[in-house]
Amino acid sequence: MRNPARSLFAMLVVTGMVLSGCFAAEKQIIEELLPDWDLGFTYIDNPDDHVDSRIYNVTSPWAGNGDWDSGQEIWLNRSLWGEVEWAVFGNEHGGNCCEHYLAGRVVKMTAQEDVIPNGSILVKDGVIEAIWKTGQTPLGVNLDGVPVHHTGASIYPGLIDMHNHLHYNTAPLWNMSTHLSPSQQSEWGGYTNRNQWKDHYDYKTEVSWVKTFLTGGDKWAMQSEALKYAEFKELVGGTTSAQGAPSSNKDGFDDILTRNIELYNFNRDHIKTCAVCDAGSKLDYNGDHLISDESLEGWFIHLSEGVDEESLNEYYILKQQNLLLEQAIIIHGIPLGADELAEIAAADASLVWSPTSNLLLYGDTAKVDLAKQAGVRITLAPDWSPSGTKSPLHELKVADLWDEDMLGDVFSNYEMVQMVTSNAVDAMHWEADVGRISPGLAADFVIIDSFDEDPYRNLIDAVDPDIRLTIVGGLAVYGDVDMMTALNG
Repeated sequence: MRNPARSLFAMLVVTGMVLSGCFAAEKQIIEELLPDWDLGFTYIDNPDDHVDSRIYNVTSPWAGNGDWDSGQEIWLNRSLWGEVEWAVFGNEHGGNCCEHYLAGRVVKMTAQEDVIPNGSILVKDGVIEAIWKTGQTPLGVNLDGVPVHHTGASIYPGLIDMHNHLHYNTAPLWNMSTHLSPSQQSEWGGYTNRNQWKDHYDYKTEVSWVKTFLTGGDKWAMQSEALKYAEFKELVGGTTSAQGAPSSNKDGFDDILTRNIELYNFNRDHIKTCAVCDAGSKLDYNGDHLISDESLEGWFIHLSEGVDEESLNEYYILKQQNLLLEQAIIIHGIPLGADELAEIAAADASLVWSPTSNLLLYGDTAKVDLAKQAGVRITLAPDWSPSGTKSPLHELKVADLWDEDMLGDVFSNYEMVQMVTSNAVDAMHWEADVGRISPGLAADFVIIDSFDEDPYRNLIDAVDPDIRLTIVGGLAVYGDVDMMTALNG
């Protein structure tokens, strides 16, 4: 029997979400009538002045524009719309060569009380040099000639998306109902595990074909453009690092906008991902390469995505293979109970919570109240656009609603914000690089209008128009025109 409270909650989630896009398969577009994309737009800075700029050829996606060479796996003689330039940041901290400092309410995320109501942050070469209360410049900090930008807003570490499938994020929210018979459904009217919904009669047309046609080399071959779009959706919500980029054809997107977690960051590449692998399904899976890897910082693994015995058993298969590692970042973990969560905490592994996607697909989500009691490090992520929200900023709303209405408000506002900042970097062992506002860390920030006295409630309640600026490695990559202009974004 369905739980009416859960059903009502799922309805609220669906009606409250903003669709991430649209896809009209039958609409014919005449290329001759395409608008002038540059009409009405002007550069707010000179692209020639970008520290590290790249030119990307933007090709026409319509049929008949070139020939596919299957041997080289490239398009030949394809017509171009033109060239687009993107400013990118380097593989270390960032690409902003110049000093500047930002003033505003500084929310450091080093401890709940570490908030400077009127603070300043000095940034040089993409790194945080110093932090102080405005008017009390530290000894040794020379601000002569250094431009200051008074934000009049709250400055947070950039948000971190700990689980996504970015190449699917051109698709809108999947409008579907469970295709199983009532006897096959979960007790909340959803699926029982992740192997079922892919057999839905419109999964291909509504989800997988959207991705395939846009990014497939033998189709429209617009992978870099699609990834830019997906990353930009993250930036609009203040995300500066995201997990879940495709593992192939990396040159087109690996350092365009956000930090792609699995790729090269901070002069190293020690993150591995097991999106759909045998580590949680086959006892003969060989995980020696993980166990013996002394440089491994994080291992993302889909595990126990469902509510049935089969989903729970994945955890025990993983455990039996001695793969409950300190570096393990368990994505979903819906059926895990107090005993399993206590073992995860003892191993110092981490959990990624995706409530929106879990509730829409299965009718239930991870038992994060029990996870907190056990001492598990909890992070938060939207999963993907077909059944999730478009960024961690949006996922915070659903997590907060679930916490208040279904769990009895077990998480403080600070603990909720930790899930998308400091907890995320601790899970990946990136705490010496990013995720907090502290000297020596990368200058990854999101600057949000201040409308609540509680800085953590301020971020939870913020929506996209409240984002004044998103900065990656000291480089302003998205924001209001006045701030982007001032920072040469």
